[in-house]
Amino acid sequence: MGAKQTITKNFIALLSSQIISSAISFVLAILIARYLGAEDFGKYSYAFAFANIVMIFTDFGVNTYVIREVAKFREKTAVIFGNCLLLKLLFSAMTLIGSMLFIFFTESSFDMAAITMIATAAMLIYYLGGFYRTLLMAYEIMEYESIISIIEKVFLFLAVFAVISKNLFLFHIVIAFFVVYIIAFLMRFFIVAFKIGLFSFKFSFGFTKSILKTSFPFWMSGIFIMLFYKIDSVMLKIFQDYTSVGIYNAASKLTEGLGFLPVIMVMAVFPAMSRLHLMNKESLLLLYRKSVGYLFMIILPISIGTTILASRIIPFIYKNDFTSSSIVLQILIWAELIIFINYIIGYLLNSIDMQKFFTIAGASCALFNIILNLFLIPSLSYIGAAISTLISQSINLSLLYYFSSRKGYSLHIFSIIAKPIAASAIMAASIFLMMNFNLLIIVPSAACAYFISLLLMRHIGKEEFSLIKSIFNK
Repeated sequence: MGAKQTITKNFIALLSSQIISSAISFVLAILIARYLGAEDFGKYSYAFAFANIVMIFTDFGVNTYVIREVAKFREKTAVIFGNCLLLKLLFSAMTLIGSMLFIFFTESSFDMAAITMIATAAMLIYYLGGFYRTLLMAYEIMEYESIISIIEKVFLFLAVFAVISKNLFLFHIVIAFFVVYIIAFLMRFFIVAFKIGLFSFKFSFGFTKSILKTSFPFWMSGIFIMLFYKIDSVMLKIFQDYTSVGIYNAASKLTEGLGFLPVIMVMAVFPAMSRLHLMNKESLLLLYRKSVGYLFMIILPISIGTTILASRIIPFIYKNDFTSSSIVLQILIWAELIIFINYIIGYLLNSIDMQKFFTIAGASCALFNIILNLFLIPSLSYIGAAISTLISQSINLSLLYYFSSRKGYSLHIFSIIAKPIAASAIMAASIFLMMNFNLLIIVPSAACAYFISLLLMRHIGKEEFSLIKSIFNK
């Protein structure tokens, strides 16, 4: 199977699993929010936001390093993975101890301390499982990860549903996450062991030093990305209250639910990008432009449709506790559009050994987000947090595009946006004509109007259909 078919095969495998997984996660988030209410959902969101932020100290960039280096030099898998695993375990132990001490001495509520500690332990297990996922990505056998991801989400849904059906508490929901993540970790461990092999722990100080030197920019990028995504919840808790955290996260969970699309694209193309950087830079440029074009084509109509329908989407999904989330959703959906593009540009920089520029852009984005939050959250609460997100992501896009275009990886902006914008305008008109209809009729009808318009404009054509057909023929 050629590189083009391999990329598409991986994309389709991951897309299928992520659609299922994201659908389950979407329903799960709704169930949890509706069951807990705004305040307790805020506590739940804060606990996992804190856990995700501290987990950045378990990585040191070795996940991205493993994907890139193993994709290039599979014969070195044992020495690369073995040394990186030792580093991962060392960082994880230090992070767990440090975070537990921090929670113990800073959290005044015993219940919230226990919830946050368990959430942190659960995310530690999840991130260790993610480290084994990097090998499946590097070897481009992502169908196994697809299966595990679906099983993980199904188990999680069943566990949380059991907690809710028994009318238990937030504490028990967090315990359910912890147990399921242990099961998922074991599945990834055994798949890697059987399909790729177990690796000895051959520690080499010199090699480890070179790993840390190379992976450090990846780690810094991860820090800034995680701070950007999770710091809003922490700062809302500091300056406002748990209810504000819950209202903000009710909207952000919906936009984050779309995040699987750029992640899948990156997972599918990043190994190929790393190889093409060494072999064929013209092909890399083509792959990059195609990836950006497809993501923009997907996210633009979602952003426009969500903006128009937000005031109906929130009460349709959540209880009355979350009606204030509508305006947050209208702002965050445009930040999500920018995030889609930032993903591809950022990982392009990683693949061409320009990770330090990805780090600079991420640092600027995170810094501006924190500064804007300091000014806007005290006065505008969750609306201020959403505005901060949109502005800081726009800054991030500007920097990333500047760095990539300087190296010859510019985009044909007009050819990317012209037809999707025209098709989205037709879609928006169809939505306004159907505003009195039920959402379950409006949404699929609007989607059909959009994609039919793209077909008539020949923005979707033979290349896309033949590529998909070639995969199914395999």
